[in-house]
Amino acid sequence: MHVVVGRDRGQAAATMLTAVAVFTALIVLAAARLGGSVVDRTRAQTVADAVALAGVTHGRAMAERIAGEHGAVIVTWRANGPPGAIEVLVDVGYDGERASARATNRLDGAGRVSAHVAAP
Repeated sequence: MHVVVGRDRGQAAATMLTAVAVFTALIVLAAARLGGSVVDRTRAQTVADAVALAGVTHGRAMAERIAGEHGAVIVTWRANGPPGAIEVLVDVGYDGERASARATNRLDGAGRVSAHVAAP
């Protein structure tokens, strides 16, 4: 058997360094994709909250306007409740994500309306 000394020296280190670099790049790409998804979901929820609040305080036309200004679409709309106590449930599509919000308004003892938004 013939052994060559010196020519293959360092090959394992170069291969290992390349493997580590590729693995690191894959992890960074996966983290960026996951982070982008979280941001899109958060934005969709923010738009859903704004649309629900607009709907409960100013009606469906204003809710549609707010959704349109943010590039969102109201997928589901449900408004119910006795006069002076309205509940609006919206399902909003935004940038490939969907989010829901429920907003209610109530008259307090002084005749003032307060609006609240929460998860459906």
